Amino acid sequence: MTAPRSAVNWRSAGACRSADPDLFFPVSSTGPAARQIARAKMICAGCTVRQECLDFAVTHGQMYGIWGGTTAGDRVALIARGQAGLEGAVCGVVYAADHPRRKQYLVGASTTATILANRVVPALLDRYLAKTGYDAQQTSDRERERPDNL
Repeated sequence: MTAPRSAVNWRSAGACRSADPDLFFPVSSTGPAARQIARAKMICAGCTVRQECLDFAVTHGQMYGIWGGTTAGDRVALIARGQAGLEGAVCGVVYAADHPRRKQYLVGASTTATILANRVVPALLDRYLAKTGYDAQQTSDRERERPDNL
């Protein structure tokens, strides 16, 4: 059994360590850059820390470059399919970012409950205070002398 790699030292074990960094950051995805992407992915294919690299890219929102053998488009597809190991809320946020036409997305039961409570509870509290507030201010006690009017 091998010891788990820390979040910091996985980079030192990367197969890309000896490669040209520009290889992993192509300027486009067509033409000569497509060959560059293929070469970068070949280096990643034999890497022992490929999963750690991919996890880092997804967690930190790396939108450029080849990370863990994936392009930015590959990572977005993994996140959208829920295969990137992310929580449901994160996948929902990524989906909302990719589909900006909708004004609001409800992600999870707690979000839905909060939105409904914010719509219903203020109205209920207003009704309750309207019914009880005036009566609570009235008393059958005789008014006392208050020189300071308090």
